[in-house]
Amino acid sequence: MNINKKNIKRCLVLLLFIISPLTIFAQDQLSVNIQDPIYSILEICSIRGVLPQISYVKPFNTGNIKEYIKSTLGNRMRLNDYEVVILKNAYDSYLNDDIGLRFFAGEESEIRAAFSRNNSFHSVNMIQGGIIGTLGPSLAYNMNLGVFLDKVDPEAFAPYDFTKKWDGFHVWSVEGKVLYSDGINDHLNFSFNTLPELSLDILDSKGNLKIARLRREWGVGDGSLSLSGTARPIEAITGSIRPNSWSNFHFLTGILGNWQDKLNEQKMFSIHRLEMFPFEWLYLSPWESVVWAKRMELSYLNPLMSYFMGQQIIGDVDNIALGGDVAITIAPYIRLYFSLFIDELIISELKGFFQRLNNQYAWQVGFKIPLPSLPFFLLTFQYTKIEPYSYTHYPQELPQYSNSININFSHDGENIGYHLPPNSDEFLIKVSSYPISGLAATVQYQLIRHGTGDHLKGQIEGDINIWLDYGTISDYPPKDFLHDGIYEWINIFKVNISYTFPSLQTTVWGEYSYVNVRNYWNIQGNDVVKNLIGLGIKINTW
Repeated sequence: MNINKKNIKRCLVLLLFIISPLTIFAQDQLSVNIQDPIYSILEICSIRGVLPQISYVKPFNTGNIKEYIKSTLGNRMRLNDYEVVILKNAYDSYLNDDIGLRFFAGEESEIRAAFSRNNSFHSVNMIQGGIIGTLGPSLAYNMNLGVFLDKVDPEAFAPYDFTKKWDGFHVWSVEGKVLYSDGINDHLNFSFNTLPELSLDILDSKGNLKIARLRREWGVGDGSLSLSGTARPIEAITGSIRPNSWSNFHFLTGILGNWQDKLNEQKMFSIHRLEMFPFEWLYLSPWESVVWAKRMELSYLNPLMSYFMGQQIIGDVDNIALGGDVAITIAPYIRLYFSLFIDELIISELKGFFQRLNNQYAWQVGFKIPLPSLPFFLLTFQYTKIEPYSYTHYPQELPQYSNSININFSHDGENIGYHLPPNSDEFLIKVSSYPISGLAATVQYQLIRHGTGDHLKGQIEGDINIWLDYGTISDYPPKDFLHDGIYEWINIFKVNISYTFPSLQTTVWGEYSYVNVRNYWNIQGNDVVKNLIGLGIKINTW
């Protein structure tokens, strides 16, 4: 085949001519990582009354973040000079994204070590690259791929704090033999991840449609009961619409799975949520979700259809949950909030309601206080309770499948909702601070109590993968928290500090945790003390 160099040159020039006009727009439609400190800063501004009530469905798009910051800077009477500087610097950092088509690369490393009776070591190293650009003023995209070199050890984390950063399996070769694993072994492993995003603004930017694989946080608390930021990224189609000044509507349908159990984990997840701001001080948000086996089910693909009513029409073969959030703000002092997750309820009689096992629900209550005279300091106190067998479901038989499908609220082996297992509770006290641009510090204390056992021995299971057997429910003891199984009592004190060097586009962080556990892993008498150290660095190049 003869290749004419002049023709190639003409094609390249033509391609650049076509692409260039489409890539001069800002990528305002792309998401901002939910771990970005800007979310806490904006919440502090909202509690103080400097900013009107904001959405609790995250991540926000870059354009939303910029509009929130501009609104805050235009109403700065409750901000001190240091806080104004921090917000201006944050705004300028998002303006750096307004450069059209760009290639990017980055490196991220973290090491963690546990010093206890059994020392542990965890190391994650990732190199990532990709392309970010726009196709006109309303459509933006992010294509990326990361490669990992890891040695994984969950014991180097505080209990229930571990979450995967990679996707799928790990791979290594020993003596010419390819080994696949979850990365928890005595050698290094390769893995990968990808978090693509295609985002379109519609209705004069009053709405947004997106197909993306991201971590998301939908809820008012520090960790949502319905869709938590600790959940693994979900590849999903999402939509958000703001029909008027006092409400938002959001919906999501995505795929779930687990490479280690590919036949039984063929399932989907749908959720929709209405956010209402009837007064400046009041936030109301009912929601509904469903985990369902993969199939063409229009009742769950229609965001305006009630999932509960849809199940009544098509038959009870899926896992429906519903709930809501309420927040009351007394500006500039405090925000009070309450969240409820209902998996299943039997309310035919109130007697014995709190002891009945098929009443499966979770709830969360807390408050957040911006500490006065301190730049962007936020005190959070929160209590969360996960009732036994919440988030679980028995394997579901369907005519389309030769095997049963696991439709519990899990994805890639981790909970979609709050990160604790069933039959547990948590007291959380946390102080977050952002005293100067680039610096973030957090100090927190957690008391976690989690029970499990064997119902045939008069105990109650506390595992998302162990469901209530309704056929033998008479064999189960009634619920009696702290007395219906072997309970872990976990005390965690944690300090985390990070600093971003804007000119270097580099973030460094360090973390220390002290962990004291009674009956670790729910083994009677297995008491453990751990000192955990974590260090990390993230470098971006554009």
